[in-house]
Amino acid sequence: MLPKLRRGDTGVLARRGMRIAVNGKAINPSRYDWSRVDIRGVPIVQAAGSSNPLGRVKFMFPNKHAVYMHDTPDKHLFKSERRLYSSGCIRVRNPDQLASLVFSQDRGWGKGRIASLMSTSAKANQRVDLEDEIDVHNVYFTAVVDEDGTLRTLRDVYGHDRRIGEALKGTAPEVIARSDPALALERSVKHILEGRGRSSSASVSATSRPKTRSTPKVTYQYKSKPKRKFGYRGFAGRAAYPSGY
Repeated sequence: MLPKLRRGDTGVLARRGMRIAVNGKAINPSRYDWSRVDIRGVPIVQAAGSSNPLGRVKFMFPNKHAVYMHDTPDKHLFKSERRLYSSGCIRVRNPDQLASLVFSQDRGWGKGRIASLMSTSAKANQRVDLEDEIDVHNVYFTAVVDEDGTLRTLRDVYGHDRRIGEALKGTAPEVIARSDPALALERSVKHILEGRGRSSSASVSATSRPKTRSTPKVTYQYKSKPKRKFGYRGFAGRAAYPSGY
């Protein structure tokens, strides 16, 4: 999308159902100098609807990676043996079932209540906080045992096993970190921004949270209690093989 904006195709946002909004006010994308501005600081919003990549609902939980679970309009992706299509978040195959499971225990809601919240006629951008905490544990496995006891290995798509192996051999952590894909991406982005001067000289000041923000029908927020951190038990990378509820 950014290359098109830099070529002057500001209509790409409207074609994708997106707009720029600063403090709730729509801003014409032509007012930005896209050759210089850092797009991560531009508050781009996508309305709820069938084309929204987050589908009808997203499930938020505290983590430093800005990762969450969400519905998707691309259900066909679950038919693939390898599901490496995400930009980092986790697609949920049956989000209505997950929502029903969570809220039947948390609030005693039935499937009908969930269906009404997620229907096309429902109010967009509804946020529902949980009354009680739920532990979230995402895992990354490269070896699993089938029901018959056969060990099956999976591709180490994020290179975690390799880095663990290097650590066990005594390689210095700072040396191992150089090959971390997340850190490599950060260095690459920093290099690009520095090469372009990382200017904020656009005619509009974008002050909201960076990254394109899509808005599904319902957002379920897992709430933390004041004196106890949310039951987040770790996040082992980004799930390459989602459980696919």
